[in-house]
Amino acid sequence: MALVFALLFTVVQASVLLLVDRVGLKIAQERNAQELQVGQRVFLRLLDQNRQRLLQAADVLSRDFAFRQAVATGDAPTISSVLNNHGTRIQANVMLLVSPDNVITADSSHRSDHGEVFPRPALIHTAQRLGKASAIMRIEGGLYQVVVVPVLAPEPIAWVAMGFSIDKSFLEDLRAREEDHFAGPDRLVWASDCPFVGHEGQFPYRATIDWLVDAIPDATARAKIFGTTARELYFNGE
Repeated sequence: MALVFALLFTVVQASVLLLVDRVGLKIAQERNAQELQVGQRVFLRLLDQNRQRLLQAADVLSRDFAFRQAVATGDAPTISSVLNNHGTRIQANVMLLVSPDNVITADSSHRSDHGEVFPRPALIHTAQRLGKASAIMRIEGGLYQVVVVPVLAPEPIAWVAMGFSIDKSFLEDLRAREEDHFAGPDRLVWASDCPFVGHEGQFPYRATIDWLVDAIPDATARAKIFGTTARELYFNGE
């Protein structure tokens, strides 16, 4: 009889552990899905904000009288100077002037040779129809968010293309914005019942702490989670 009860207890315990494991997996999957959705929203919002900045700056540039006059007369030094000044002002990584026949005539970064064809003619065509256009495109192996607007006099005499690089700084900005949507180290504390009470054999403290060290490589963030945040929350930082 004792053997039967022992077997039943083992089966029940195994079933409970399996259920806990499945519930934990489902929770993790749901959280991952939520984080992906938030990440997508933040990414699209950042792209849209950058697009609006670029369009506004490009519109100001295309309406600049001195710039339009320089484009109309082919004044290369003035064109180059204005492109550099406007690009520096908004920290643009790409500043191009494209002729009506889709040829690059000026490049503030000097990455393109004069006479080179603009790599996305469809973007020019869209700007012809709508008055402006934007897209993510590859230039010289890099990825850029680019907008195109016409230089009018009063018909289009050229096209201004300017853009931001989708690089490490962009990703760092994206990461910082994502963190604003989740609890950061200033709102996380190490729980005294973690690992789960009664399952220390399966989830030992040392292994759990090692996992947290790997998951949170930033020493300052770990220090906050392991102690600083709790002291500030419960003991006013004392």
